[in-house]
Amino acid sequence: MNPASHEHPNAVLPARILVAEDERIVAGDLQARLRRLGYQVAAVVATGEDAIAAAVLHRPDLVLMDIRLEGSMDGIQAADTIHRSDGTPVIYLSAYADTQTVERAKVTEPLGYLIKPFDDSELRTTIEMALYKRKMEDERRMLEAQLLQAQKMESIGTLVVGLAHNLNNILAIILGYSSRLERAPDDPSKIGQSIAAINQAVRRGAALIQQLISVTTKANLLFSSVNVNRVIDDLVQMAAEIFPKTITFTRNLDTTNPFISAEQNQLHQALLNILLNARDAMPQGGSLTITTETVDGTTLRGRFPHPHAGPYVCVAITDTGEGMDEETRRHAFEPFFTTRDRATFTGLGLSVAYGIVSSHKGFIDLDSAVGRGTTVLLYFPVESRSPSSVLVADDVPAGLPGGRETILVVEDEEMLRTLVREVLSRSGYAVLEAADGQEGADVFAAHKESIDLVLLDLGLPKLSGEEVLARIRARDPLARVVFSTGYVREQKTEELLRLGARAVVYKPYTITNMLRTIREVLDRPRA
Repeated sequence: MNPASHEHPNAVLPARILVAEDERIVAGDLQARLRRLGYQVAAVVATGEDAIAAAVLHRPDLVLMDIRLEGSMDGIQAADTIHRSDGTPVIYLSAYADTQTVERAKVTEPLGYLIKPFDDSELRTTIEMALYKRKMEDERRMLEAQLLQAQKMESIGTLVVGLAHNLNNILAIILGYSSRLERAPDDPSKIGQSIAAINQAVRRGAALIQQLISVTTKANLLFSSVNVNRVIDDLVQMAAEIFPKTITFTRNLDTTNPFISAEQNQLHQALLNILLNARDAMPQGGSLTITTETVDGTTLRGRFPHPHAGPYVCVAITDTGEGMDEETRRHAFEPFFTTRDRATFTGLGLSVAYGIVSSHKGFIDLDSAVGRGTTVLLYFPVESRSPSSVLVADDVPAGLPGGRETILVVEDEEMLRTLVREVLSRSGYAVLEAADGQEGADVFAAHKESIDLVLLDLGLPKLSGEEVLARIRARDPLARVVFSTGYVREQKTEELLRLGARAVVYKPYTITNMLRTIREVLDRPRA
């Protein structure tokens, strides 16, 4: 087999290599040598900026990057941008091997370093080793993703029992207070207390369901600026609902912690795994303490391989459970290692947490001894740029917004449809109703000249919400449509907005939120 062949999913093709070299004669010679060795040259560029653009355009299997290039960006800066973007492997070319340059290059995790001049044998060997390492890394990540998904299934099974118990409690609260309203319809104090209790119970139920969705959703990795303290707050709120009441939680969170770059669902999963392990180590109850602080990377040297000198956010999770002996502690992060019943537990929790932390370029360690509990320490490098997330203030107006427009409500849940109709009518709107997707499309077709907005459920019988939207937009491309859904997922929201929806409200929604969203959409231009 040709040594330059590179395996693709459906065929064996020559590896495509991007060359970044500013010396024209050297670049031409290198291009000829690569072709002679059986490789395909995707492009030849002379600047770092052009290398980044070519990597996006051509999607090469490998980049040969000269360290000294024309322009304001050198090869190391360009390689760092390319590697961070999609993980494309880089081999550096240089006539120099001084310590400072090598140390700078190491940070970008190159898969090779060729000192000029080099012969064809060196070139081929370095390229083949780099491509092989990339292939092995891709396979490792695929297996890691499968492992993570398998472990999620274990987590879900563990959570469901506690979730069912708490949802039944919530339903009992709602049923009890609604019965109280029936028995005391003329007692203002009991009416107010009952309504407040029901609202609080609904919010608890909605929060539990949203947390479960965030754990079970399988999505592409999307790293963003994340405030670790907020993730911990959300997680503890859920754990306090589903863990035994004999376990207490304490949070000591450093409010000055900087943001980290993380995939939020994976971070949530790693922390949840550790909390579940801690819970199982305290069958008779105990306390869980979560602490965050910022530490200097230099203090991690000697404990972990190649920590950088910048700051890290440290998350420490301490339980008062059984603790581990030295043998257990040595194997704690190994896949499928467990001291519990193998018929019930797969032993993936800590190993998956280890993989997630490693994929975030962080470190994980634990301190434990029999009889004195366990502390798991996670270190995440601080984001080098400013957080891009936008914080939106809660600007609910004091009065409920209303209007005189006509609104079509398409909702198959009769009780909810009736409630929405009453609320909209009391707010001054004229209301048309439909109980399924087909009826919704027909009502719009019959009254499209008078309908100002459609409040459209996503999961409808006969025709789905998306199909109804398509029929509405076929008749009126500028129709204002607001989706309502209990399917809480960011990708779905973006998809609905691309299809032409003006906004999305999530069930269970408050009256204020629904009215405010409808008013905001109506006040925007139709175009």
